[in-house]
Amino acid sequence: MKTGEERILRVLPFVAIAALASAAAMAMPTLPEIGFELTLRQAVTNSPQNKVASSEMKSFRVDEKDGRTSLVWRGHPLCGDGFTVTAELTPTPEKDGWAYSFRYAGNESGLHIRDIWFPAVTVPRTDTTELFLPRDCGMIRRPDWKKAKGGADVSKNGIHGIHFMAALNGTGESWYMDQRGDARLHMNRFLVRNGTKPHTLTMLFHYTAQLTDGNRVAGEMPSGVIPARSWCLIEK
Repeated sequence: MKTGEERILRVLPFVAIAALASAAAMAMPTLPEIGFELTLRQAVTNSPQNKVASSEMKSFRVDEKDGRTSLVWRGHPLCGDGFTVTAELTPTPEKDGWAYSFRYAGNESGLHIRDIWFPAVTVPRTDTTELFLPRDCGMIRRPDWKKAKGGADVSKNGIHGIHFMAALNGTGESWYMDQRGDARLHMNRFLVRNGTKPHTLTMLFHYTAQLTDGNRVAGEMPSGVIPARSWCLIEK
């Protein structure tokens, strides 16, 4: 397939079911690099937006207890030293991914958190990595990675139909993300960008937070799952 070309795939349900059952028998791999991005603004239309990213937080730690991994970011110039973002990840009973929760507290900016981009999963890529995107019945696209600048968006759109996407590497491990349970009913956009580190990419899902006084200081987003591996997509 040439760079920039797109093609539509029909993924049969039994293919997905069989692949998930196969993944469940595998050992859980190491968690990928996970972060978040937030957009803050006043509760009025077209107000100026402020961005907060996990890379801008003043401290970060990883806690592990009883099989659960907690990612804790704390302190930000805009939101205050007490601003804390916590993501908790637990292996699913089927061992096919990590169930996650995401919450924030201590926002002292006076602004509303409107957009939550989480999980932001950074994984290795090659110059031939293809993207399986959540459009229609699924679309595969190969960006021109050699021309993409570090941190540049290479694909973004609303979620139409399916609720999963993947980075497909023919010469290495592929990575797959989906939204299950409550998260599936709330995620409405996706984004893939070239990584800021060489030969990486970042996949993100978007959640629109409610502009309420209760969510201004603290809030959470619906839980979901980051599956451990992608399955093979069969074109029919």
